[in-house]
Amino acid sequence: MTKPLRRAVDLSTIVAGIALVAVLGWHFSGQVQRDTQVKSVQDGLRRFEQSLSMRAAAHDTAVTPRGFPTTIDPSWFGGDPPKNLLVTPERPWVEIAPPTEAHLTNPNVRIAATWSTAAFWYNPYNGTLRARVPYDISDERARDLYNLINKTNVSSIYGVEAVLPEDMFMGPPAELASPIPEPPSNGPGVD
Repeated sequence: MTKPLRRAVDLSTIVAGIALVAVLGWHFSGQVQRDTQVKSVQDGLRRFEQSLSMRAAAHDTAVTPRGFPTTIDPSWFGGDPPKNLLVTPERPWVEIAPPTEAHLTNPNVRIAATWSTAAFWYNPYNGTLRARVPYDISDERARDLYNLINKTNVSSIYGVEAVLPEDMFMGPPAELASPIPEPPSNGPGVD
């Protein structure tokens, strides 16, 4: 082999080696970043659960008949509410399940599909809190990520639980309804 050809082969081998190291480094740094985000979301879910338990036990917030707070207030976290780093930050923070979803343990929308889909889902009727996940390369990978983060075992990333019909409910549960103000009185004996 001639000297210039030998140098070309050596140079291409070095370039290929550098490219391989760069690709592997990029892949593993992305995986490390994803693992860090997953851990952060799992820690956030634990903070939510602790705060919900403390608020329910302290009786300083409205609770459902089963003893779970009816809502989640960001001020409970001292200016640093849990974040779902897997989805974009411009979306709503927590979606509170309506009475028609009182029986659900997982939201039917498990992927943060649109900008209006909240990062977290909370069911005050059974105390369930879930983090939503982003679209992934496949439905299976998104489902696996959802199961990993929420410590669940759903078989599909798409919700399949039936929502109860609206007409089953006459109005909001008593613990969520605001008191009805008394009509003004015209005084005694005046109609």
